[in-house]
Amino acid sequence: RNTTASTINSLGLLVFVAANVPRISHTLNTGGEGFILDEVQRTNLVINSNDFTLWNNQQFWSITNSISPEGIGNAQTLTFTGANQFSQRSTSLAAGVICSSSIFVKGVLNQTIIFNAGGVDQTFTFTGVWQRLTNENKTSTNSSITFSTFGGVTARTFQVYGAQLEAAATASSYIATGAAATTRNDDLITLAPPASTVKITTTFSDNTTQILTTIPATYTLPT
Repeated sequence: RNTTASTINSLGLLVFVAANVPRISHTLNTGGEGFILDEVQRTNLVINSNDFTLWNNQQFWSITNSISPEGIGNAQTLTFTGANQFSQRSTSLAAGVICSSSIFVKGVLNQTIIFNAGGVDQTFTFTGVWQRLTNENKTSTNSSITFSTFGGVTARTFQVYGAQLEAAATASSYIATGAAATTRNDDLITLAPPASTVKITTTFSDNTTQILTTIPATYTLPT
């Protein structure tokens, strides 16, 4: 992978690693056991992905800085003033495209918020700690991602970090953007199995496995 990329480190913090550095990903907030993060190429269509002052309908919320999943003060706290309000960020996504949105949030335990992908709403419940909302495999009706307080949801104040919208059926790891949409290239991980190797078992994040008994001289980890 000849681009930078993000992962969750053993302390449970979001970090960015340099090009061609393998990623070991852990659990957000707590760390714990890690796994190799091996992803296909993806693009974050949200320009200036961590600047929420650029979202539309700013009259509905106020913004202050707060501590982010990186452990530094570059998250923002958003406060809506009431029900039936929304704020959104438009992108270059076309209508009729399979898409997935994601964002890190921290809100009051059990309060709810609507976060959409390409105009398709989904309601989420806050856990009281940093979590990543993923609204996946939606067919877009517009180009935006949106927070809203329609439908009786209860959240008004919460912290946000790292908005992302991808033209894909699943959300991938966070890709930070500046003044343009940004692409993270494919991970390509190769290994030279020892001569004594008789079986290679690869376990994926969905707990499916791939087993090889014909051992190549160079093994490329599948994505």
